[in-house]
Amino acid sequence: LGIVASVVAGRKDAGFVSRHKLLFFLVTEGAMVGATILLWEDVFSLFALTGVLLHTCAFWLSDEKVIRRLSFLGSPFWLVFNFSQKAYPSAVGDVLSMVSILVAMLRYDWKKRKEK
Repeated sequence: LGIVASVVAGRKDAGFVSRHKLLFFLVTEGAMVGATILLWEDVFSLFALTGVLLHTCAFWLSDEKVIRRLSFLGSPFWLVFNFSQKAYPSAVGDVLSMVSILVAMLRYDWKKRKEK
């Protein structure tokens, strides 16, 4: 589902998808919720769902600052989920992702605002 959501969101400004953005957005996000219900294990499934909803929502946006914020907000949910599943390499990836996004926020958002 993540691959499908990424591909569809990547085409958000082209052809059929651009004319029906809201529909495609709602269908992909709804599919994530449906998959979570079908694959439910425990309360930590909600952490994965929240993380994936924030990340896939960010795919549909154009404002880079908002994309960074949403992506950053989604990563801690994945971090908690990955620790709960003992997926430690993925947890390390989440930490690296958050560091990378923080560096980008520092460089492109806060530093430029300070210069103005």
